[in-house]
Amino acid sequence: MESKPRIVKPNPPMASSILRLVELRLQMLAELDPQRFATFIVEGYYEVCKELITALLTIEGRKAHDHRELIVHLEQHHSSTITRQECVSLDRLRKQRNSIAYRGAFIDAGYLILNEAWIRELIAKLQQLVIVQF
Repeated sequence: MESKPRIVKPNPPMASSILRLVELRLQMLAELDPQRFATFIVEGYYEVCKELITALLTIEGRKAHDHRELIVHLEQHHSSTITRQECVSLDRLRKQRNSIAYRGAFIDAGYLILNEAWIRELIAKLQQLVIVQF
């Protein structure tokens, strides 16, 4: 049974702080060599997506129990902006990140080349979604 994000007091200052961290993380990722650091770039892109969804829930007055719940909430409550396919792809990215974090997996630069465009598009959509909620 899927749990639902619990209701908390909306916290726009926290969401704003998360947005600043996202910007710093994106600047850092842009400086990394994709051939040498594809693993860290993929992991970083997932973290950016997770942080943006967390900021969105923070504005909405919700708190997720885990990363999967963030994606489910996005799919269920923001389907007019984020497609089901984007949520499915984001969940695959979550699994890639988990493989990196928990199993020491490495990501080939080819994966980044094939997936970076849609990931960056999703990040832009998530950023816009958060900004609109303010």
